[in-house]
Amino acid sequence: MIKTLGSILFLLYLNLTVLYAGKITSHVASKEILKGESVLLTITIVGEEFDTLPNIPRIGGAKVLGSNRSMKTRILTVEGKVVMEQTSILILEFRPTTNLTIPAFQMMIDKELKSTKSIDISIVTSKPKREEESQFLIEMNSTKDRVMVGEPLVVNVFFKQKTDVDVVSIDYKKPPFKAFFSKRIGGEKSYKDGSYTVKKLTYLLIAKEEGNLTIAPARVKVAQRVVKGQSGGWFSSTPTWSSTYSSALTIKAKKSLEHFNAIGIYRIKEGVDKQKIEVNKPIHLKFKIEGEGSLEDFEGISFNISGVTIYSDDAKIESHLIKNKLFSSYSKSYVFISDHDFEIPSKEIIIYDYHTKMLKTLTTKAYNITIEGGSNSSASPTVYTKNSVDMASSNNIGSVEECQTNIIWNVPPYMMLLLSFFVGGIIGVMLRPYLFLLKDIKLLKNKNKVGVDEALLLLYPHMNESAEAEKMVRLLYSRQRGEAVEIDKEKLDHLVRFYRQKENLPPWERE
Repeated sequence: MIKTLGSILFLLYLNLTVLYAGKITSHVASKEILKGESVLLTITIVGEEFDTLPNIPRIGGAKVLGSNRSMKTRILTVEGKVVMEQTSILILEFRPTTNLTIPAFQMMIDKELKSTKSIDISIVTSKPKREEESQFLIEMNSTKDRVMVGEPLVVNVFFKQKTDVDVVSIDYKKPPFKAFFSKRIGGEKSYKDGSYTVKKLTYLLIAKEEGNLTIAPARVKVAQRVVKGQSGGWFSSTPTWSSTYSSALTIKAKKSLEHFNAIGIYRIKEGVDKQKIEVNKPIHLKFKIEGEGSLEDFEGISFNISGVTIYSDDAKIESHLIKNKLFSSYSKSYVFISDHDFEIPSKEIIIYDYHTKMLKTLTTKAYNITIEGGSNSSASPTVYTKNSVDMASSNNIGSVEECQTNIIWNVPPYMMLLLSFFVGGIIGVMLRPYLFLLKDIKLLKNKNKVGVDEALLLLYPHMNESAEAEKMVRLLYSRQRGEAVEIDKEKLDHLVRFYRQKENLPPWERE
């Protein structure tokens, strides 16, 4: 019996010696990572006596991006002897670009040489999902893997989560799309797919440069509510964070040696409202190009016609997806005003068709405009856009001749001075309460003043609505050309205020 008890005590002593012996270990969360993903290496040292682990600038050729150290101590009793056990933890972050091996680390711990084991890290295109990780998945695909520089492609990102998982928070980080122009299309779409709830995001990408372009993985961090048992029969609910990554994508982009205005498959719609009109009345031209492809960078067409004033609004660009294909439209309106016959010339647009790999030329029509009662003119063209107005001539509106009357007073100068001072004081006291009102009226009048070009932009779309608007546009146009005409400023201000208020009304109240 005594022999058996002695054997048990000896084995217990050996176990305690092994249990509390100094050691050093290294650990990573995963040995397989995606390209561009970071690795967190944790080195743990446990023992009574050891030196501080030195700084580690590189691991397997990869630069260490960040580090964190921590230390904790606890008191143990082994065979009646008090032991102070220390634990040192060093966490290192690095981002490998190729397969590498984390080397073994050695250190003297409690006067013995201890060593970690080496760890092989592999770069993979997709990470296998273990059963416990399959609660969350993120996937990414593209509609094309070969494009021309400037050709659009669509990238879809899918985040999937089990329907029975209690999610507290989701932190999604989109791919950087470094070598592409990118734009998100539409909103987030949600739907059910088997046991998963799926959230879908769609991006439009256009390659900036040629070569094999990499789209880095999309990443999502998820906080999941986990219920854990505590001592005393209590339970706590705490969020647990986990990360998951999609696979990376590679797009091969080729640059064309040809010059073109847009890439895709398009058709043109355009036309004028009239080809015969009276002097200084507007001719409206509407232009639209639409079809498969992206028109985000399309610069449009422009006109420069001698002796013709040209206005244009801002282009309207719209895009939408149909079965993972991008369709776009570009619309713009132009207004031409002249006092003589002129021609709206034809314009050419060169399109690169990425289906046939050939160039195609789209051509607009030419329009001969007849001005009834017009005259020949060699004046320089004047071109305006909605957001660009030349205000140089706006200070010349409405000249009024000054009339002077000489009044002779047969009063001594000193009496005139005293009388002026007395009368001025009385008037000042009486009008003092109205000074601020007069100031506000003056500011309001200055605010409502409008220049020739601004008034033309506002009134010319309404020429057909009233004879007053038509007459005022003709007068303003003559003044803009430098002709000496008299403009009634009160009528001009009235028309400007009226049509400003009308444009602010909803469409159904404008009639």
